[in-house]
Amino acid sequence: MSTDIMEPTCGSSITNTELAQQLEELEKETNEVVNTITGCIDAIRSVQEFHPPKDLSKVLQSNDNHAGRSSTNRVHSKSDLVNMVFLYQRLEDMGLTKEIQKVCCKKNSPDDCGDASISGDVRARENIEDHRHPLQRDREKVVYEIFLPLLYKLVVVFNALDKAQEDMSIPTTNHDSKSQQLKKQKPHAPRGLLSLSNYTDIACLLELTVCTSIVPLLEQNILRPAADRVKYLPKTLAGRLYRKSLLWGSQVFHDVDAYDTTESSRRHPGEVSLKIEGALKELSAVVITITKVLMMDRFRPMLLPRHLTDIHAALFQIERLVLLRKAHSLSSTRNDWSSIISPELTMIMQLFTTGKVNKDDSNSNQHQHSLNRIDLHTMARSFQSLLQSGKVAPPWIKSRVSKLLTDMAISSSEGFTAIIDVFVVAAASLPTEQITSASARLGRVLCAKPPKVDNVDSFNYYEALFDRALEVLIFHYYNFAKDDASADNRVVSSVLTVWSLLENLPSEITRPLFYHRLVNCIITTTSAESVNNMCSLRNAIRQITSLLLFPPNGDVAIRELCIFILSDRHCTSRNIGAPGSVSVLSQLIRIATARGNQAIQAEVVSEAEMAINQIIYATLMRWSIGKDAKIRNDEFLVISILRSVATNALDMDGYLFERTDRGVTLKKRCDMSPTAFLLDLENRASFIVNSIMSSEKENSKIDT
Repeated sequence: MSTDIMEPTCGSSITNTELAQQLEELEKETNEVVNTITGCIDAIRSVQEFHPPKDLSKVLQSNDNHAGRSSTNRVHSKSDLVNMVFLYQRLEDMGLTKEIQKVCCKKNSPDDCGDASISGDVRARENIEDHRHPLQRDREKVVYEIFLPLLYKLVVVFNALDKAQEDMSIPTTNHDSKSQQLKKQKPHAPRGLLSLSNYTDIACLLELTVCTSIVPLLEQNILRPAADRVKYLPKTLAGRLYRKSLLWGSQVFHDVDAYDTTESSRRHPGEVSLKIEGALKELSAVVITITKVLMMDRFRPMLLPRHLTDIHAALFQIERLVLLRKAHSLSSTRNDWSSIISPELTMIMQLFTTGKVNKDDSNSNQHQHSLNRIDLHTMARSFQSLLQSGKVAPPWIKSRVSKLLTDMAISSSEGFTAIIDVFVVAAASLPTEQITSASARLGRVLCAKPPKVDNVDSFNYYEALFDRALEVLIFHYYNFAKDDASADNRVVSSVLTVWSLLENLPSEITRPLFYHRLVNCIITTTSAESVNNMCSLRNAIRQITSLLLFPPNGDVAIRELCIFILSDRHCTSRNIGAPGSVSVLSQLIRIATARGNQAIQAEVVSEAEMAINQIIYATLMRWSIGKDAKIRNDEFLVISILRSVATNALDMDGYLFERTDRGVTLKKRCDMSPTAFLLDLENRASFIVNSIMSSEKENSKIDT
């Protein structure tokens, strides 16, 4: 697509005066496009049939005036009021179509009118599909010859204006006599600033395009019906557009089943294929054009969140139509995705389903709008909106959206957090029990076996899922140190969702993929370990603390975690002469009582102390060991503590934790005398007594 905009070349010799003149011309053309959009909204608003019912007498009089133009345009009853409006004819009578052609095609060249294939496609379909209702052709003309050219031209002029302003800031090779004076002047406001009313009119044009094209072409229950959509318009749009103007496109389709595969095909052979072909082309053109507008910096912050769900719905409907096209097209017709969908639409599909695109896939200027990332929280909210129809939504779109949400959850910690924030934190205004139930529900969904995968792929999925869970626990640990951590619903929701994952998966999955990975680095850390492994040790301590700060109501997962922490586990390391058994609790106690200069404030020491306190509290207050157990939870805790305080295999091999400037490291002890061992034992016993006493004080506060 070429434009009539001459973009300056960075290497050309052009004066500031010439650049200023070019900016003036571009700004003038931009204002013409914006004013034409305002005129379009005013013209649609002036259609009497779209006015509230109180103006019914004027509507009937207006209809009589248009009766001579087309007999099919006569209103026969109140129910036909909106259905029988030939909007394109009305706007053409007002002179709007000529004004749009003048603004969008200044050189009277088809290449300067946006997508040259749009109007030609409409004319070709008029010759082929004469059996279609005239209103359908009228609606297509409104979309193809009014809405899309205006939106496309809006993108062209603003991009050219922004490019010219960037070139204006580049020093020119011609030393103009006024260049020094221009530098001393105060900076001017950027060109192309929109007033609030202009911004509102552009938003209205986008809303009209969505309601006239996307919403009617979608299958039922993908988006809210137009009648429900118009009830929740922003006040700025509701005050500018009459509701009936937004309902007009859906009313045209009211008695037409666009995807009927039985009666329609018997009446007109090949009609279904033509309808699918037409819907594919229209949705593709609308999605590409609207995306270019929404991804511009001027409109993205306010308009992209509102229309992202519309774009997603249209993209998924396009995928569906491609499959339907294969079922209703001739065998000789190519039906693969690449032969039907343009590369630009493919890039938009990638951007709006993953949040980003590969830079290697976008090497042309016309695709530069797709290089921006889309916030994953915004995407998750859009996917949530598509699932709000519940059981009445088409199964294929629920499956598609669920797959995308699953991919988002395992792709990155940002995606995992976004899903938790959207599907769980939304219950923050409700009682805590609602947050708990929401996190439990999300955990059950994420734990569902991925479709069409074998055991190996399923194992990899759960491994990636727990990778994200461990990352989220570390990310939120710093919030726990705050006094108001319990009031942060994002933190609580994240931790409870991780607990839900542990409760909904069998131990054959959770033990190797979560519990073993969580505690192994604590047990096997030695003096020769690298700094990265020491960081893993600290991360494991923080993850344990994060989990136990918000234990779940159930006791299955917390029992499993406490057993892993309190029980002795086999320890083998290349730096240890003989294998032995140690527990996570015993290692934490030794970190908390590390030798060395006690004036050194080692964060890992305080983190270990916090973890120990949480372990004691969780074991005593949240872990129900079961009625048939031969030992109570408090008895099990006492035995585990005694074993942890006592000398273990690592002590006998001469290893101890010592405070250093870098934190705490595991070193080979120099003093192997019994007195040294007894001194360490005394320090551990004294520490654990103080920890139990402090835990009892905290428990009494909680009970109170």
